[in-house]
Amino acid sequence: MIDYIRAKYEAPYQLRTELMDFITEVNTTTGETSGKMVGLYNQMKIIQYPSRSVYIEGSLHKFFNKADFNGNDFNSQDLSVTLYEIERVLGLTPQHLKLTNLEFGVNVTLPFDPQKVLNNLLFYQDKEFTKSITAGNFREVEKTQYFVKIYDKYRQYNGDDIEVTIVKNIQPNTFRFEMKYRKMEKLNDIGITYLTDLLDTEKVEQLKYRLLECFNEVYFYDFTMRTDKMNKREKEAIKDYCNPNFWSNIDDKRKKHKHKQDYNKIVVKHSQNIKAKISNLIAEKWDELLAKSGDQMTDILNQKWRPNDQDLSSKSSDQMTDILKPQKATKCQLVYSVIQSPFTPLEKTAKNGIKKEGKNGATEYEKKERVCEVTKLDISMQKKGSKFLCFTGLKYYWKNEREIFNNLEKKYLPRNKRGVNLEDKIYFIAHNIRNAKFNKKHNRAKFESRHYPEWQMRLF
Repeated sequence: MIDYIRAKYEAPYQLRTELMDFITEVNTTTGETSGKMVGLYNQMKIIQYPSRSVYIEGSLHKFFNKADFNGNDFNSQDLSVTLYEIERVLGLTPQHLKLTNLEFGVNVTLPFDPQKVLNNLLFYQDKEFTKSITAGNFREVEKTQYFVKIYDKYRQYNGDDIEVTIVKNIQPNTFRFEMKYRKMEKLNDIGITYLTDLLDTEKVEQLKYRLLECFNEVYFYDFTMRTDKMNKREKEAIKDYCNPNFWSNIDDKRKKHKHKQDYNKIVVKHSQNIKAKISNLIAEKWDELLAKSGDQMTDILNQKWRPNDQDLSSKSSDQMTDILKPQKATKCQLVYSVIQSPFTPLEKTAKNGIKKEGKNGATEYEKKERVCEVTKLDISMQKKGSKFLCFTGLKYYWKNEREIFNNLEKKYLPRNKRGVNLEDKIYFIAHNIRNAKFNKKHNRAKFESRHYPEWQMRLF
């Protein structure tokens, strides 16, 4: 789910020279050093610049695996353990790590060879994918603020010298789709700024929608396309649509949009719609990985974890060696070694309840109804923490309350999406429900920033 990060540490930090070697560049002529110190521990780099600013960069997934491998699943609970380890071993408090790069995505097992997708990639938005590199196992598109990456993950690792226990965790036909943000502006807008924000299920849910929106803009020729039942116009059109050069030579955006719509209709009509099936697998895998957190995620998000609150700076070198032994924390340690955080104080409440004073001063919990913030419909069938109708809730209404679903479709599904399959309908409805909440807020903020000086927005 979450993979590569780069983050600046916004607190004083003493390099852990007793744990790892730090290397600096030396000018062989003058003997001067660059002043930049780089240490490597468990696939994670610690970098200190001459200005004394400290950065951490690397794959959280690989750090958790203790190997140069991210072909297996990495769920929310694993992420919690990883952040615990980063503080316990490296001494870097996650609340003080401000993200400057973030990579996220999922590994899904396809019922066919991923090469059938990679070899038929056409474009993403207005850009072609890079030509096959690393033995044809990876393709990408570079945008201004982010990269879009697609992997044949099994082929990437097949034959590499990796521990057998890890290899067993990757299945044939493993397909990975991910985004790597190198500028954080758009992710800051949805509240993802610090490393601990990745433990907030609502914010991480936003990453899922970003990933699905991105995949929806990926175009590839559907290898299940059947031409035998196409009419003459469709047969002529599909000859062009399967050619990347055809798309790259279209300069007019409206013309390209028209051809994309036509291609989508042909795909729905004459193929198994592989893109929709992969999109569903991505959404399901994300939900599966996010669900493996439970109340532990709430504990970690709202509390500070440090084993027995030990002051590491006061320990002797032998004691430090014992404390910093690279042993992965168990999930039990993670849950039961937490103490109250000075950064995010927590008032615990019962599941789905609000605290109130009962008889004789006893604490009771009153059941709190869970409804979508936009539609005001019941979302109790969705996972804990949901605030908007999403895939699970919409599918429930489609199966059990068809009239409600039809009304949602009329209100939140654009006319040009009415002909898509059910899974795509649900995706677009959920997306537009969420946008109804956030776009209103963001558009108002943009309007105010454009039309009013900052001092006019202050009362005093």
